[in-house]
Amino acid sequence: MTNNTTSWPDFPSLTSAILSPHSLLSLINKDSQVSKIQKMGTTTRNPVYRMWVQDESCPIIVKWFLPEFDPFYRNRYRREEKILWLLNQWFSNRVPELYGGAVTNDFAVLIEQDVGTKSLDCMLNTITDKTHKFDISSQGVEFLADFHRVCQKHYTVFYRVCYSTNLDRLTLKTYLRRAKIAIGRLLLLNKVLEKKFTANQAIKVNIAQLETIAIDELGDKFFEWYTANVIAPLIRTPRQIVHNSFSPFHLIWSDHWSLIDFETMSVGATQIDLAEFVGSPKLTLSNEYQYLLIEKYYKLRDYSHQSLWSEFLKNYYNALATRSLDYLGTTAFLGVRYISQQQDDKVRLNLERARQYRSRMIEALKNNYGNNLPSDIPHV
Repeated sequence: MTNNTTSWPDFPSLTSAILSPHSLLSLINKDSQVSKIQKMGTTTRNPVYRMWVQDESCPIIVKWFLPEFDPFYRNRYRREEKILWLLNQWFSNRVPELYGGAVTNDFAVLIEQDVGTKSLDCMLNTITDKTHKFDISSQGVEFLADFHRVCQKHYTVFYRVCYSTNLDRLTLKTYLRRAKIAIGRLLLLNKVLEKKFTANQAIKVNIAQLETIAIDELGDKFFEWYTANVIAPLIRTPRQIVHNSFSPFHLIWSDHWSLIDFETMSVGATQIDLAEFVGSPKLTLSNEYQYLLIEKYYKLRDYSHQSLWSEFLKNYYNALATRSLDYLGTTAFLGVRYISQQQDDKVRLNLERARQYRSRMIEALKNNYGNNLPSDIPHV
């Protein structure tokens, strides 16, 4: 936390056009003094700050969208701002209240309610009792069912907002491309660990090269199989408005649960959000408890009129495989970065996380297809 209330601490942008904290308050008609500012996290694409205003007990959240880190920052801002506005109407008190925002040629900024600091992700770190962990995870599934129900009730409006941009669409093409990139990043990390590449060399490898590395190692046959058996069934399922990042990190507890971060909302299989939540390594639940949570969601949404339980469960495991592979690729990418920065503690933690995601992916595929995989997924 900083005592400097005239600027944003550790702000990553070089532009001089960023609004000062006081100027930002004028956007939401507050003529008050800023008392404290705190930067939240260091690895997100969008810098986020918690800002305290004098004579007010609760801080506000300020989220920046910057062209240096996202050439589509305007699109992401407009989508998240519109979705949050809609959810304020139809899912009020369960998402942050939208206070205001602005978009310019140099930045966009979203100002919203601070719903709390205690994420489910952090809470799970302190819970050792398995029954308690299951009970609190069950609340997350109930929340997800409510969220999906509201979004589906207003499907057309949310669909138009989500599809107002080409970003974050869950299509066969994007699923396949992300799979190749993730495998390529994992293989590249292994090359760095085996001293065949330096970390600095690996960082310079572009997306097209990552896809080529993946195909060269696993072969076209694997990705043809993955497309037909894992991706295509997800594409064929009934469409649902999905949060597309429904992890324990984005559920916040105060005196009730609230959901945050809507910049990647999309349209896809309902199992995408369910798998991201139930399949999170943070839950560390037994297979039996995970099964009960999946079944709970299925019953809460009364999905029996849309698909058989066996079909729903199979697509859950397909969704878990795709999500786990996405995060495996992300952790591999971060692992290379941490090696280049010689952050040994972060490297160790990241490698362990990568192994967890690989394990979840393999387990999901084996639940559906046994050992009949055309290629072995590289180890970490």
